[in-house]
Amino acid sequence: MDLQRRYDPKILETGILSDHFDIEISVGEEPNTKTFHLNSSILQHQSNYFYRALSTHWIKVENNNIKKFQKPNISVEVFDIIVK
Repeated sequence: MDLQRRYDPKILETGILSDHFDIEISVGEEPNTKTFHLNSSILQHQSNYFYRALSTHWIKVENNNIKKFQKPNISVEVFDIIVK
């Protein structure tokens, strides 16, 4: 999933993946963890994996409608590359 190839980089830089997020994906294992604030619609559109994962009960939804997704088996470095 290369978001920069499919979306204008200016859109990505303006914060569509951080300012208007509806999902928090926590990756990595202690002590190297990071939580990414992302837009689930873009993830679902760009990735069959996230389309399936976010359409099922794999995730927990908080009271503020923010979805929480835990992926300890993916390193911070790898996930950072995936979402860029």
